Amino acid sequence: TIHTYEPSGANIVFEVFDGEVVIVNLDSGKYYSIKNSGAYVWNGLIAHNSPQQITAALAESCQNDSSGIQSDIDQFINQLID
Repeated sequence: TIHTYEPSGANIVFEVFDGEVVIVNLDSGKYYSIKNSGAYVWNGLIAHNSPQQITAALAESCQNDSSGIQSDIDQFINQLID
């Protein structure tokens, strides 16, 4: 089964500024800023790509082994969920 993710409701908004993603939780007032590969992953998730698809694309663009990348992406997604 391929899983995709999306923000959980209208209380989560985001905007992209020059490659930096700013995410705001309107309920809590907390905001987060992510750049570089984190922004790449966020944009992939928003486009309904699976973590595996994002890993493959990132590994190809970096010409790197996907095993370490997948672990990092999974950890990043878990932090977003929390």
